[in-house]
Amino acid sequence: MTMTPTKDELKYSEYLNVIANTCLLFNSRREMGKHIDYNLEVNNASSMNAFRKKSTFCELESEVDNWYGDKLSLETLIHDYQETSQIFTEHFKRSYSIDLREENQEKRVQIFKIINYLYASDQKSVAEEIKFLHPKKREILKAISEEDNSYCALFILLMLHILPTYNSKKGSADHTREEFNQLIKFLRQYSKQAPVGSIAQEAPILEGFENRVKANFCEESDITRIDLIHLTTLFLDVIQGYSSPDNTFLINQAVNKIYPDLDGFWSDSEIPGTHFWRFEKLENGYYLHEYIQTEEHGQRLLSTTKKEAIFFGEEEFHLYICHPSVLKRIIQSQDTKGMKEWNDCEFSCDTTLIFPSNPNGIITKIECAPYIRTGEALIPDVLYRIADDTKYEEMLNHQPLRNAFEEDDYLLQLSSYAITNDALLVAAGEEECKKMGLKEEACLVKIPKTLNESLDRLTLSDSWGLCNFLKGELYFAVPDSMIYYPITTPEQRNHLGVEIIHHLPF
Repeated sequence: MTMTPTKDELKYSEYLNVIANTCLLFNSRREMGKHIDYNLEVNNASSMNAFRKKSTFCELESEVDNWYGDKLSLETLIHDYQETSQIFTEHFKRSYSIDLREENQEKRVQIFKIINYLYASDQKSVAEEIKFLHPKKREILKAISEEDNSYCALFILLMLHILPTYNSKKGSADHTREEFNQLIKFLRQYSKQAPVGSIAQEAPILEGFENRVKANFCEESDITRIDLIHLTTLFLDVIQGYSSPDNTFLINQAVNKIYPDLDGFWSDSEIPGTHFWRFEKLENGYYLHEYIQTEEHGQRLLSTTKKEAIFFGEEEFHLYICHPSVLKRIIQSQDTKGMKEWNDCEFSCDTTLIFPSNPNGIITKIECAPYIRTGEALIPDVLYRIADDTKYEEMLNHQPLRNAFEEDDYLLQLSSYAITNDALLVAAGEEECKKMGLKEEACLVKIPKTLNESLDRLTLSDSWGLCNFLKGELYFAVPDSMIYYPITTPEQRNHLGVEIIHHLPF
């Protein structure tokens, strides 16, 4: 008697056949068959028994979890692949797809506009840009925009002919490295015109992908289509994150910042010399002070550079570090390329030095492996904690200091004072009052929430306050939203509706 396949058995047959036919996880049926120990060149997955189908798919799903963490679920991905493929085939394939090997600028611009619409913080404001689409297609795009980024990534990759359609049986994926390069080029072109901040437009994340592929993928077969889906999903995370101050705030709030005990001096050699570093802990990260002993007119002095550093992560740790000129360039919308870097980092501890504040021991070494380093290194690949601080304390106390980037130096005072229904109150000290042309030693600056909808989200425990460029202007600042409003002059404050409260309620 022939047994009728169960619903689950049919599901797993379909899933495995789709993975094999579209080369989703492996670049050929032969490669996949070798991995799962089943000859897929002769048979398809439907020939497996029910237990093997389920166990094979579950093992592949577990492997995808290990590769990408919680970023991609294989079963969800396949379900979304089927949906997006159907939408693409029925409504967009004929007129709104492009072969990236061809230089069809008109089609590229149309796809750029479609992506802009998908990630617009206010879709009504960019609706005119996609007037070339039939109203029904616009409604479909609106529905796609409400899905997560992996769903949108599938749709975009179908439009770019990087992914075959769900029911494709085209055979081996022979040119994944070439497709990777074409995709990177397209995304970089897209980011330059995307309605996002300058950091996202520079797309340093793409440089990170390129560096990791060069370092870790030696063979053509090492890159697969699911890698390209993951790459595009992460890129779209950045585009969405920088599409509005509110989204930027949310993405920065989701970062798990850590504050290890790094007090003291550090060297790039186990034998300390005249080039050394010191971490200064802040409310939202660290300053990393770099000191280089030099000589000028026969006198020894220390040249100093103050960089911002943020450590983050949970099981694996990362370090974001930026040059002191970055903030001024961000505010002035100048190029910041090569002034930031992201590192994987590893801490080594001396477990013989355990205290209640350091239950895992004292950190003695920090190793950094840059995955996005677009310019000159901003931190050594290894830093060693200096056991005896005496020599460096002596140098700081007795040698003159010269700020290497004095023109860009600033003080960020996270001086939130109070929140009302319609305003944020920030405490200003004597220096800030002087810059605003006020005679008081202290005052409150009242910032209306109507300046930006994201201001309504802030609490007193968030990071916001005043940013004072020592040779420049004073700004109201919300670093996590990348909001900076100039409030130096009465004209600037009047234009923004900013008020000064002279008689302090304390």
